[in-house]
Amino acid sequence: MTALQGDVLDDDLPVVDLAVANIELRAVQALLTRCPAGRAIVSGYLAHESPAAPGWSSARRIELEGWAADVMTFGELRESGDCHRR
Repeated sequence: MTALQGDVLDDDLPVVDLAVANIELRAVQALLTRCPAGRAIVSGYLAHESPAAPGWSSARRIELEGWAADVMTFGELRESGDCHRR
């Protein structure tokens, strides 16, 4: 397993199987829009907020003490396994 750290808004992001991010909602949505992964575990936003990005959906959501986390999947990846949409 390799862990990488980077700026989701500015850095080149590698194609990976799973992205994990504990950041505020706007940054989560920016990360998902750039599609570096087929799945993502995201958190760091309030329970009344939900991440939204084209092609992505929440497969599972957990809420605790007013905070939320989602397991997100990219729709096309279920079939193709390819993250390159650009």
